[in-house]
Amino acid sequence: MNAGSSISNMSASDITVTNDAMKVNADSTTAANGTVYYESDNEKVVKVSSTGVVTAAGAGTANVTGYMVVGGRKFPTNAVTFTVSGSDLGNLPSGIELTAADNKENIKVNDTIQYTASLKWNDGETGTEQTNAVTWKVYDAKTGAETDKATITTEGLLTAAKPGSVVVTASTVNGYAASKLVSIWQDGKVIASDITVDHPTSSDKYRASSTVEGGLEQDFTSQGLYQNQTPSNVLVKALPEGTDRTSLTLIFKLTGATPANTWADAGIYLYDDADNYVALEKKHRDGSTSAVALVKEQNRSAVEVSI
Repeated sequence: MNAGSSISNMSASDITVTNDAMKVNADSTTAANGTVYYESDNEKVVKVSSTGVVTAAGAGTANVTGYMVVGGRKFPTNAVTFTVSGSDLGNLPSGIELTAADNKENIKVNDTIQYTASLKWNDGETGTEQTNAVTWKVYDAKTGAETDKATITTEGLLTAAKPGSVVVTASTVNGYAASKLVSIWQDGKVIASDITVDHPTSSDKYRASSTVEGGLEQDFTSQGLYQNQTPSNVLVKALPEGTDRTSLTLIFKLTGATPANTWADAGIYLYDDADNYVALEKKHRDGSTSAVALVKEQNRSAVEVSI
């Protein structure tokens, strides 16, 4: 940072600076005391990365400024003005859209997804002078770093290599990008030796968690256990041998809300079978996405009580 300053209509000898790095009519540079951020006032002309790399996006003029936040105050740098002419750029896209074949979002290891990047163009930008180059990257959904959980070709063909969740990103030469999230699981993966799956679906909708060590995750499926509904993928863990089922204390944690605009529930079940159980659930009901209810069902006759 530069704490230098300039004055007008007075003499430097009239100013006394005490206990401060500021100098009058001179530079006073110090090492950065925090993270430097960058911003463009017109991203249709130039885009700037988190490391200060500027990329031309379209014809026009834009100012790029750096700044730091120290002690709750924003300290900006001087602005640098960039002028980009259309003749310098040729025909560059004004946006990008990304689609997956068959709208795939979940695949197994060694399976593939073909992605298509569709570029958007301003009126009049057509023909052989269009810059159609697209760069493909695969990032870890949790860390944001590039990952070897999947590979992707220059034509957008993704091949899954390891279980987990990844983000596929297609970028244009002038900084526009589009992304898709995809979950990868291992075919035939053993969840745990003491966990069984009642009413499994024909396709694998449950897998080891990509974000929680030792955890499980599964996709939402239609219907459930309540009364005459059709259950699917009920993960069952037997109580330890010798457990007193007449006096049992269970502690579990459930965070977040169930999805809006659909009936959904998640919780813990004391489960004999799909028609006989006691459940403590967080669910979407009566306009709330975080209601808690106790459900008791015996021989397909269920009673639900809000808590």
